[in-house]
Amino acid sequence: MSQFTLSETEPLICREIHSDVSSSGSRYIPALRLFPVVILASICRGISMYARFDYYQDTFCPDANYTCGWFQNWLMLTPNISVRMEMWPTFALFVVSFTTVGWWSTFGDRRGRRPVLFVSLFGALLFDLIYLVVANIPAIHKDAQDSLSLGIIIYGLLGGFATYTGVILAYASDISPSPLSRTAIFGVLEACSFTGFRIGAVFGRLAGSVLSHSNLSYILSVFIAAVNLAYIYFVLPESLEQTPREQYPLPPGTAAKYIFSPFSVIFRSRKHLVLLALATYMYSLTLALDASMLSFNLKRGYFPSLSRSLLLAIPAVLNLLVLLFIIPALALLFKNIYGDTEKSGLMFAKSIAQNSILVAVIAVLSILEFGGPGSTFLFGTFSFLYPFSAGALPALYSLAASYLIALHRSSEIGALFGALYIWVSLADYISHAVLDSNGFEIFGIAAVCLVIAIILLVPDGPSPPSEDTSGVDGADIAA
Repeated sequence: MSQFTLSETEPLICREIHSDVSSSGSRYIPALRLFPVVILASICRGISMYARFDYYQDTFCPDANYTCGWFQNWLMLTPNISVRMEMWPTFALFVVSFTTVGWWSTFGDRRGRRPVLFVSLFGALLFDLIYLVVANIPAIHKDAQDSLSLGIIIYGLLGGFATYTGVILAYASDISPSPLSRTAIFGVLEACSFTGFRIGAVFGRLAGSVLSHSNLSYILSVFIAAVNLAYIYFVLPESLEQTPREQYPLPPGTAAKYIFSPFSVIFRSRKHLVLLALATYMYSLTLALDASMLSFNLKRGYFPSLSRSLLLAIPAVLNLLVLLFIIPALALLFKNIYGDTEKSGLMFAKSIAQNSILVAVIAVLSILEFGGPGSTFLFGTFSFLYPFSAGALPALYSLAASYLIALHRSSEIGALFGALYIWVSLADYISHAVLDSNGFEIFGIAAVCLVIAIILLVPDGPSPPSEDTSGVDGADIAA
């Protein structure tokens, strides 16, 4: 067992840091304790997104030639709308979050998950409050962009959505009762986020459009966020065992160390995490596919007999079916065949990731081959196959955790998830901002990215500790 302490520039250590999973400092907490946090946070994002959309339409649309009406497909296309509506603010938030996610993630690994979770969601609440103030004080309307930019900086300095997602994944990894359950829990968290985001969009639309009161959307979002913060502070337990802080020598930390953490955490592990991170990034470049397929079905009338609502609902239902039922059922089947060990957990996560991406490849290639612009039924049929690839991202995250455990670096799991998600968020931004959802060429680009992702997942990963306890990579531990 190895212990480390801090320089004054690093997050305070408040627990032991170990080199193997059996003594990682985590403890058993029912996953149901975490799900409300994700659901409430996602609802807040959906609500405030509509409020910001409404404000942008009223304030910036006439002057900046924004295309109005993007929110008409709010139920399914909300990520696409958010990026297109706030392209530069979204990118600015990514840049600021990139510089802080390393520090906050390391803080979470050493001091505990709850403080980081609380701070990141508090930043989101402040962001909504700034929008509310700017929207309701006429004197600062002419400086609205500057005021909102200040809000973005504050939100990013407090971690932003990247830090929130990283600490949620780290918390879930801490409390997963077994290696096989980790993939299933990540899938359920994805389902909670998916559902909560769209429920929030419904609430925001009702408050802002039906009731014609955009301020109600902001107020509702702030209120739910406050309830969520109270739940985290008073109810949610810490997932890491805490020990009295002790002082030991540690190489001095610098600001640059944390700024470049999204690179260093991954590239310190030679090929294992590097290939996995590249595969995750390439897959994330295709995250706009669901919106693109839905746009084709809606605009070109491939299924005239199906109502618009049904076309919107079918992909969402299939997505949730995979995340909530199919993946847990497969995990149970895998457990009965291979047992529940680190090795079987790694095998399961890799199998789900590879096969999910393969399903996406089959759907996209089939559309390219049989579902061209002149086809109707075939395009729609294969577009409904794509939601069955929904397990790819949760499985990739779970596989990353398995790799880190196998490399005897489980004490850095928060830093890893923060680094991974910052790259996922960049790829997601590029996917929605650059790829033309109205052009058929998006499917050719996506096919290339998906095939590359599968190839990058082919090499074997590191052996789990139970299989190879002597082969610890000294360079990884020393790094």
